[in-house]
Amino acid sequence: MCSAGKHFDFLNQALMACYTIFSRMLHVVIAVLPFFCFFAVLDMLIDSGARTVLQLLGYCIAVNVALLLLFATYALRLRIAGIKVIPFIRDIMPLVRENVKIGSAIDAAPFNIRYCSKNMKMDRRALEHNLPVLAQINLDGNCFIIMYFTLVLMFMTNTGTSMLGFVSIALLILLLSYGAPNQPGSILIGILIVTMYFSTNDLLCTAIFAEAFLGTMQNLVNVIGDIVIAAIEDKKQQKTLTAETA
Repeated sequence: MCSAGKHFDFLNQALMACYTIFSRMLHVVIAVLPFFCFFAVLDMLIDSGARTVLQLLGYCIAVNVALLLLFATYALRLRIAGIKVIPFIRDIMPLVRENVKIGSAIDAAPFNIRYCSKNMKMDRRALEHNLPVLAQINLDGNCFIIMYFTLVLMFMTNTGTSMLGFVSIALLILLLSYGAPNQPGSILIGILIVTMYFSTNDLLCTAIFAEAFLGTMQNLVNVIGDIVIAAIEDKKQQKTLTAETA
């Protein structure tokens, strides 16, 4: 696209149209997810008993606990940039609640731009340039959660692999995350492809379960990461302007 010259705008519009189409398709998947999640749980109960369901639920809780480490890195980056963490958390909470309702970092980008500009006093022009891009390329939640559940699947199926195999799986998950960035259903798609990679198609119910219980958290992690990066860049810009004025 960068070498397309006069055709860049046309290719960019086509790409954005594809994102819109795929987003709507994934929204349809999410709309019927509770129905299929019910039958996925029922299937696991009939096939393996309540122990498997409780085990998967425990893994979902463990993911949310492990995400605290990721949030700790966000807090450290904010502190290094000179941003007070507690006021930042207080300011971002209404934005997080609204993003739970929207469900997609890409769809929520216009709202996040307005909110950060009005309530967090960030530069609107920089936000309009940065947040839509970050909503498409920040994959913290996707990569972390899908990789975690891939390791869970390997544990559940007693699947062993070499260090090269782990690297290959990590690269596969990275590419899968780019394939469905920050959209509802991306965990479902990612885990389904991973199960095909391991030839364990009988774990379909696990993928549905993971999307139902972790999909919202995955999106929120990406959104929070976007705002952290935008806040740090805004702080750097303010310091540069202050230094130039002085």
